[in-house]
Order: sequence, then structure tokens, then C-alpha cells
Amino acid sequence: MLQRRVLQVHSVPPERMAAALFVLRAAAQLFPHDEDVQSIPLYVRHNRAEQGSLRAGDLIPLVTLHPPKPGTTTTLPVACAGQQPTLLVAGSFT
Repeated sequence: MLQRRVLQVHSVPPERMAAALFVLRAAAQLFPHDEDVQSIPLYVRHNRAEQGSLRAGDLIPLVTLHPPKPGTTTTLPVACAGQQPTLLVAGSFT
């Protein structure tokens, strides 16, 4: 809501709001070599994430997954077992 308000204060027309919000929210990824842009958002400045080492064709690492039901547990290889290819997307927003 704050981002939308900032853009409204700066006269972004309603029909351009979605595009303007995208650029505002993705600025750090769109301009990775701009020191000013990189220094602004806290989540970028203090990000400790890094590119992992897994590549297509690698064996699935043995990772314990949070249980879908209390009292149960599983691992990543078990969850991904099957004949179909598996796309794994992971992230954190904390």
C-alpha cells in the first residue's frame, strides 16, 4: 500500500500503476550493478542468500521436509519419487 501511495504522490496514472509497481518492487533485480539501487532496500542489503550448487540431472539431496501432518515426516527424495519430472521451487520471506 505504501508503494502504491508513493507512486500516486508522484503522479503515476492508474493505467500505469501495475507496471510502475513491478519496476519499483523489482528494481534490485532489474539493475543489479547500480550501487544506489542496491543500497536502498533492507531485504537486498542484508540478503545472505546465494546461488545453490544443484544443477539439472543432479541427485536429489537428502533433506527432511516439514511434515504435512503433525506426527509425520518425509524427505525430499521421497516427495519427488515418481516417473514425472519434478520442478522444485523454494524460497523464504522472513
